[in-house]
Amino acid sequence: MDGEFACPECGKTVKAPPPSGPGRQARCEFCGRLLEIPFLPRVESGSEPARKGPPRWVPWTWWGIAIVTVGLLAFGGVQLVIRGERAGRVRSIENLIAESRASEASGRIDQALHKLDQALELLPAVKGRIAEDPEALRERRRSLARREAGDALRDLEARGGSSDTLGDWLNLVARSSSDQDLAPLRREVESRFQDALRHWIDREVAAAKSEVDAGRPRSALDHGAAAVEAAVVLPPPEQTKALERIDSLIVPLIERWGVVIDFPSGEGGDDSTWGAETIKPEMIQTLEAKGYLASTHASRWDDVWARAPFRLSLTIREHREGSYLDTQNRLTRIEAQLALSLRDQEIWRTSPNARTSVPARGLSSFVSSRLALSRNRSAEVEALLRDDARRQILPKLQAALKSIPSPPSA
Repeated sequence: MDGEFACPECGKTVKAPPPSGPGRQARCEFCGRLLEIPFLPRVESGSEPARKGPPRWVPWTWWGIAIVTVGLLAFGGVQLVIRGERAGRVRSIENLIAESRASEASGRIDQALHKLDQALELLPAVKGRIAEDPEALRERRRSLARREAGDALRDLEARGGSSDTLGDWLNLVARSSSDQDLAPLRREVESRFQDALRHWIDREVAAAKSEVDAGRPRSALDHGAAAVEAAVVLPPPEQTKALERIDSLIVPLIERWGVVIDFPSGEGGDDSTWGAETIKPEMIQTLEAKGYLASTHASRWDDVWARAPFRLSLTIREHREGSYLDTQNRLTRIEAQLALSLRDQEIWRTSPNARTSVPARGLSSFVSSRLALSRNRSAEVEALLRDDARRQILPKLQAALKSIPSPPSA
């Protein structure tokens, strides 16, 4: 039998020469000792040698045990976190309920309701883990909601209908429509809101009539606009009647005293409409002091303003002329024109003008020294000279506005 065995003298491997049956001899190549070949078992062809080490199932078993252990630890940790969160929610709910009761005891019903609503939102997450009866809490919530809505209703009625209360009224109406606990109050809230709107409209229309009689069209228009703000919230049939009532008062006012202001237009210069934002507010103030009714912003009556009998226009022309001292820098001349027309017929006109002062006012010592040292044209210097002319034209325009005639009485 072929095979190998260890030398008992030196431990080196000795190959048994064929035939290698037991009892035959072989010599160790390392130590030279003659050895008797022991019995060497024959390995069957195609079979695997015996495995050394532990069986295959042992490491897999340990891996399985490790995975199960980790899973159990993770599950336990998750359960611990969940229990901690539930305990935190329970404490939060109990604190909110306590704060709600404290607010109710001090008369702050709105805060008591708010805290209780927060507690009820968290309640499903704890599934009966609090001592409070959920149905009792919901009944208490219904009671608080109705008390708070009743208080708000009485407060709004005491304040009356106005621009300041409209938002609060609309909030209360919306709450009564969406909150099931306020269903018994819904009709009463809507009815009282409509009453408040009617009183508001009546009050504003009466005030507008009084201002018309006193010759104050701007104040009358403001009261009419406030009445419109209330009327548009009424139900459609009543809304239409209320708006027609307001229109019958305001439309003739615009058709008689209305004046449209054309935004200042200009020709020449770097910014020909520079005076628009500066002079227009004063134009409106002067016109209304004279008894005109100026269009200032978009409103329900925009189409009526197109029929306004008066129109005030401002035209500004800027151009450069001459030279400043001994330099190449040009002076600025501004020619303005104010014109008032009645049904396309001009009834008043004035043409103030201004020119850069020589020497110009307001020049810094640095700019003055630059002018003295250089005779070349400078865009920066010419802009300063232009600003000097503009500062002069504004008071002249303001003075000219004061000469606008009062509107004809007819």
